[in-house]
Amino acid sequence: MSTAMTVTDPQKAMSAQAGPAWNKMQRARVKLVLDQPFFGMLVLSQLRFVLREDLPAPMATDGKCVYFRSAEVVKWSMNEVCAVICHEVLHAANGHVWRRDEREKMKWNMACDYAINTVIEECGMTLPQEALLNAAYSGKSAEAIYRLLPNTSSKKSGGWEDLLEGATGEDGKPLTEAQKEAEVRGWQQAVQQAVMASKMQGKVPAGLERMCGEVLKPKCDWKALLARFVQNSTKSDYSWKRLNRRYLAAGLWLPSLWSESTRPIVVAIDTSGSVGEEELKVFVAELNGIVNEAKPERVYVVWADAAVAGVQVFEQGEELVLEAKGGGGTDFRPVFEWVRTCEEDVACVVYLTDMYGTFPEVAPEVPVMWVAVSEVVGPFGETIRLEA
Repeated sequence: MSTAMTVTDPQKAMSAQAGPAWNKMQRARVKLVLDQPFFGMLVLSQLRFVLREDLPAPMATDGKCVYFRSAEVVKWSMNEVCAVICHEVLHAANGHVWRRDEREKMKWNMACDYAINTVIEECGMTLPQEALLNAAYSGKSAEAIYRLLPNTSSKKSGGWEDLLEGATGEDGKPLTEAQKEAEVRGWQQAVQQAVMASKMQGKVPAGLERMCGEVLKPKCDWKALLARFVQNSTKSDYSWKRLNRRYLAAGLWLPSLWSESTRPIVVAIDTSGSVGEEELKVFVAELNGIVNEAKPERVYVVWADAAVAGVQVFEQGEELVLEAKGGGGTDFRPVFEWVRTCEEDVACVVYLTDMYGTFPEVAPEVPVMWVAVSEVVGPFGETIRLEA
């Protein structure tokens, strides 16, 4: 008596389709090399395919591998498989795995998806129906989209959670900051080579070329950098009232750097005429939001040209309503002399300027952030380029 054999064991069922899924991934790689040389080169040189049935998404990357589940790969069309592979390639090429910092993980994943999916479509590929697409986000960076998105719930609203953390080095340990920087540099070099090869074949869509330009010469997110600088400068002690989110996922309850009463900050503004009204408006709007979060005891706004022309004082909780004073040549030394002789223990100085003027010969002891409206970099402190 013979009976038809049925596979009831889930593990055997997965094994039954693992072979076809793996073969489909290999065929997709060959197709990309022929039809999409930019993506094909990056897949061949930078990423390994790894079958993992325990993924939180049909396909995912940690910047070193493309992991995939067999069921979806078998179900999708070849065009969709190629599109999702390219989606993971752009995550890695754009450094999305490493750029999250302390942003909320799921919301960051969604922002990255929106940033790259329109580019995938421009390349003539079709993503699966559940992919996140919104033409309103076309051309925007993941950081810019992140600020526009509402806060997410515990379950991702559409798309997949396909940015995996925990890439390791050859020793199996998590990547150090130096290793992460090396990974980013490696990807930048690979992207540059892939762009050159694709241009020779005339196969670089405009959206992809624009995104590659951002990868090779990324714009800094000046708003995020300024916020981080002020917050880190004004926090004064470790507190158990706010747990350090960086270590919660590892089951470690550690304090974060925080203080209920934070030190004053100085905001210096160059009034020599080099800072335009629109740039000042953008700067002040962003600064108000940062001050509301950092909550310094007070904010001193120092207007200066060749000398200190005026000082406004705002107590904690007050909105910064600025009244411009002065208007002449630029000398940065009077502001730092004012800070040195100030009776308060100032946490930091944020200086909005075109960077053309006389700098102090000796760097001040207080942390300094130059918010520049030019390409000039300050001789000390940190410099960010304001983009109005």
